[in-house]
Amino acid sequence: MKNIVDELDEPSSTTRIRSGFDQPAPDTALATNIAKLETDLSTEKEERCEERFIWISVVFALLMTIIYISTQSLPVFFMLFLLGLILLIGIANRLGVDWAVQGVGWLMHWISNRARISPDKEEQ
Repeated sequence: MKNIVDELDEPSSTTRIRSGFDQPAPDTALATNIAKLETDLSTEKEERCEERFIWISVVFALLMTIIYISTQSLPVFFMLFLLGLILLIGIANRLGVDWAVQGVGWLMHWISNRARISPDKEEQ
């Protein structure tokens, strides 16, 4: 262990950590490799979350098909479908899949606008 005063007097390729122990300065090739690996890991995690969300969406679509076939009731199907979309938004938000949050939110907005009964149609 070097004395802190000695380290300040002599320029070297070592960096001082608060504990006072010498540690070699990171090699630029090693630092570049570490940064690349961290980026690759981050990308891999994002891709896995997106894949999970896609599989959950596929299961949701199959489940909605089974519910529609078994109930044969359109209002019940739409209520369960909208509740399922709310659940999908929560899952997408939890997994960090931003494009899915926006897409499912847009789909819910579009469905709610199409289902809305305008006052002009009620009077006629």
